[in-house]
Amino acid sequence: MPDETHDLEALIKEARARQRARRIRLALVLGAAAAFAGGLYAMVADGGSATMSISDSGRASAVSHRCPPGNLGTVAFTRRGALDLLNLRGCTTRVLVRAHAVGPVQFSSDGRYVAFFGGFVSTRSGRITHITGSGTWSPTADVLVDGTKKGGLVLITPGRSPRRLLPDGWGVLTFAFSPNGKTLAVSRSHYAGPSTPPNRRDQQIWLINLATGSRKMIFKLPPWQLAPQWVQGFSPDGKWVLFWEDVQNSASMAADGLPLLAVPVSGGKAIPISRLLHYSDVVTWCSGSLVYVIDHSGRGVTLGDGLAVTKPPLWRSQTILPAGGTTSWTSVACPTASAAARGGGGLVVAGGPTNADIPFGREHRSLWMVAAQAGSRPQRLSETVPPKGQTDELPMWSGDGRWILFVRTNPSANRNRGQLYALNPFGGNLVGPIAAIGSSENYYGSYSWPSQLDWHR
Repeated sequence: MPDETHDLEALIKEARARQRARRIRLALVLGAAAAFAGGLYAMVADGGSATMSISDSGRASAVSHRCPPGNLGTVAFTRRGALDLLNLRGCTTRVLVRAHAVGPVQFSSDGRYVAFFGGFVSTRSGRITHITGSGTWSPTADVLVDGTKKGGLVLITPGRSPRRLLPDGWGVLTFAFSPNGKTLAVSRSHYAGPSTPPNRRDQQIWLINLATGSRKMIFKLPPWQLAPQWVQGFSPDGKWVLFWEDVQNSASMAADGLPLLAVPVSGGKAIPISRLLHYSDVVTWCSGSLVYVIDHSGRGVTLGDGLAVTKPPLWRSQTILPAGGTTSWTSVACPTASAAARGGGGLVVAGGPTNADIPFGREHRSLWMVAAQAGSRPQRLSETVPPKGQTDELPMWSGDGRWILFVRTNPSANRNRGQLYALNPFGGNLVGPIAAIGSSENYYGSYSWPSQLDWHR
């Protein structure tokens, strides 16, 4: 592989902000990567016994059948309209919000708050603050940005009055924080339908300095074109903003994947990367490179999707796992810097047989590890080969690089019920089920777990 991909062994934090939408709901994803060929390391990982304890609110917590050792953080997830919090130190759960909680779910940077569509809640007191949408947390502070019902933008700090960033009527579409939390990228659109005159569509991307409130436009689509921008996020060095173009503002076209482009924060010409589906778990930053799932056949994610890597400033893609093969790849995650420091780790990808997936629910995916370089040979983690009729989804690396969390999903009776498991990929120890996390939607083989849960680690 060319030198431009060799620095993938320098890792950063794994992807955190997850948003998934049936229409086009985007989110920030940050990641980190390492080469699998560097050698695996052995670790001791004994599963814990079943436990029961009293939660902070005084209610009895749910019993876990098994639990990974150590302190792996907390997982927030929606289940039957409730928002639950799972403490992975002991594997006990408690209810934060009893009803009307739906994704996307996202922790604040320090884990003190969890946002969901329509509000956020303190993990300590359970007190709910209502907001308009789902909002996006700053990566560096307990600050949430959220759009208004009339196209404005506000900055919310828990316990304080909201700060107005953009007035109603401005045309806010999507937004994302820079890695240092000092700048917002905001896309703007006034397109309401075919009757909107081209010169009033305002298809643009702006940067907002949060300290001064100053704005700078870095991208503008010609008025005769129709493709509102959906911000995906910043590059880890903060020098690029990535976005999807909603070609023709068409829900049908969006479902089959949209062009992903990158524009420098200094402004200028946007560079095409590839056509991608707009799910948060099919694209992740790995150090200075972007790893993404190749959209081989539109909305169906079981039709031979592959895996590729690219990086700025040239954005030339290299194939890691080719598309069109007998295995279809989806849902990729990069390991943490801790895994690299110990001499092991690699990309972990969910992969299953290439088929039409008719009816939905026949994915039967397992987890695989592969080096982030061209020509790599994937190795299946045999402990994650699920029972017949089930599928393993949404791999996530722990902060210490010792464990992979994933959702084993049972699509029987179209309920798509999920249970959380943990795997030590270096010692081969599978722990779980840790907790039942409700049910998920399935859209052409893609599950909505990335929107329904988040992991603070």
